[in-house]
Amino acid sequence: MAINSLIMVLGKRLIDNQLTPEGRLRVDKLIETLSHGVGTAPLVMFCGGLTDGQHRSEAQAMADYFAECVAHNALPADALPSWLLEDNSTTSVENFYFAAKLLKQDPRVNSDSRAPLHVQLLSSDYHLKRIFAVQDAIPSQGMLTYFKDTLASQGLEIKLSNNIGDHLSVASPYQGAQATLFLLTEQLTLYRVYLEGVLHGTVERLDQPLASRLLDDAKQTLAAMQVLTAQHGALRFAKRHVAKLDKALNAFSTPLSKTQLGAQLTAFHQPLKALNLASDPDAVSR
Repeated sequence: MAINSLIMVLGKRLIDNQLTPEGRLRVDKLIETLSHGVGTAPLVMFCGGLTDGQHRSEAQAMADYFAECVAHNALPADALPSWLLEDNSTTSVENFYFAAKLLKQDPRVNSDSRAPLHVQLLSSDYHLKRIFAVQDAIPSQGMLTYFKDTLASQGLEIKLSNNIGDHLSVASPYQGAQATLFLLTEQLTLYRVYLEGVLHGTVERLDQPLASRLLDDAKQTLAAMQVLTAQHGALRFAKRHVAKLDKALNAFSTPLSKTQLGAQLTAFHQPLKALNLASDPDAVSR
C-alpha cells in the first residue's frame, strides 16, 4: 500500500554515541504526534549520519530510542509507523539530499499513486527557524526548494509547506547565557549561507538591498554576542571566536573579488562553526 505522508525527524549531534536530551525530545515529540494521529500512520524517516568521533549514526540512535519507547507501550499498535534511516548526512543540507535519494528508491512512496506525498519536518524550534529563514530570504539556497525540485524531476510530487507552523517543533530545553549565545550562532548561519550562494553563483551578487540587509542583520547579531560575552565571565571561551567573526564581517563591507570572497567566507565560517560547537548547551548537559 502506498504511503501518503512522511515525517522527517532531523538529527542532533550525539555525545559519546548517545542521544542528548535535545535529541530525545525530538523522538518524544514524534511519539506524541503519532499517538494523536488519525488514519494511516505516516512513514517516518530518521535523519543523520556519523559525526566526528562517533561510531553510531544520529538516525540509528533516534530509531533505537524510538524502538525502546515502543517496546514500553508508548504507542498503540494501530499508530505504529514504518520507518527508514537516512544515515549518510552530516549537515542539514545533506539531510535533504540523501532523503531525496531514499524516497526516489522507496516503492512505498514511489508508486503509481498520483496524490502528492505530504511531508512534515520535526526538529528543535531554532533549527526549523534557521531552515525557514534561509528559505524565505534566499529561496535559491533553500533546502526545501532543492528537496521539492529534486523529487519533482523524478516524478514524485511532495506537499511541503513553507509555513513553519505546519511542521513539528520542539522547544529547546535550555536557558541562560550559553543557550542564548548558541542561538545567536544559529542566526549568523543565514549570512554564511548567503555568502556561499554568492560564491557559487546561485545568489545574485548585485542584489544590493539583500546584501545590505543580511549584512546589517549579521552585524546586529554579532553586537549582541559581544554584549553577552562581556557580561558573562563564563563565556570567556567565546571571545576569541567572536573577535574573528567581527574581523571577518568587517571585510564584507567593501567589494571583494571572487577569490577574496572565498577566503573571507572561510575566515567567517571557521570561527562560526567552532563557536556553535563550543556553545551548544546540549554538549555539556550529559
